[in-house]
Amino acid sequence: MRQAARVGVFASLLIASACFAANAVASCRFVKIATLPIEFKGRSPVIDGSVNGHAMTVLVDSGASATSLTRSLADRAGLALSHSNTTSFGVGGESQRYTARVDEVSFGPVRWKRANLAVVWSLSANAPLDALLGADFLFSNDIEMVWSEKQIRFFQPEGCADAFLAYWDADASVVAMSVMGPGDSRQVITVEVNGTKMRALIDSGASHSVIDSAAAARVGVTPTSSSAIRTGKTGGIGTRDVDTWSAAFERVSIGAETIENTRLTVMDMWGAVRADSNNWATAEMIADQPEMLLGADFLRSHRVLFAASQRRFYFSYIGGAVFQAD
Repeated sequence: MRQAARVGVFASLLIASACFAANAVASCRFVKIATLPIEFKGRSPVIDGSVNGHAMTVLVDSGASATSLTRSLADRAGLALSHSNTTSFGVGGESQRYTARVDEVSFGPVRWKRANLAVVWSLSANAPLDALLGADFLFSNDIEMVWSEKQIRFFQPEGCADAFLAYWDADASVVAMSVMGPGDSRQVITVEVNGTKMRALIDSGASHSVIDSAAAARVGVTPTSSSAIRTGKTGGIGTRDVDTWSAAFERVSIGAETIENTRLTVMDMWGAVRADSNNWATAEMIADQPEMLLGADFLRSHRVLFAASQRRFYFSYIGGAVFQAD
């Protein structure tokens, strides 16, 4: 999903701050400015919220570029919608996007009045959520995701350009990180699958990690491979269901960490978008998309820090299966 407008995040957060000294750089102060408690619905991280007094379940979705409401919530809250002349896209294809003016909205402890929010029109019918808390909200600051403690922590670095910021683990791995593109704060890193480099989006909204079928074929894994097993269908933004399967991969390397002999879920990640809008602009957009999603399974087995200020991703393995293919 794309949206040019950014959400003002911390204007009303009144949460105590703390400072952590980063290794080797005495002048660095890594200031914690907020903590957002989360819960889990299945594998999905969620928080509570409300719109004009109507309660909502909000998916914490670093794979969504824009913070958005769903059509079902807009109907329930009686929101007046305006055409935005934009579309959202996801594994289920394309969706029209509208704009709603709300009197008051809250996402966990964050509250503000008289806000304009995007509304996604088409979403998988079995999606247990009313809103998406996207990358525009999450990556306004450096953030740490600690699923084992059910927390997201927001930090403001001061003088930390060259500091090692993984304060909890001196041996934490670190890799370069970049945004998806102008106006799109989603975070991407480079991984290696069976020795081949590919771009991976870190997507807390994906219940498990996924590799695109074309990328899997490039490393020798296809639906006819001996390890391939059909696993069903999935959906998301858009109206289409997408076939999924899983297969064995020799190794997946993320920085210094290597996971050997693991299974990954495989699907045509952008096939539904092509089916909905088969033109040159869509083809150009798809060419820029990642070939893998590192989902909630990866995040639950690691403690991670998105240091957007440094364009670095820090992570430590804390236990459990890194990938849990359905």
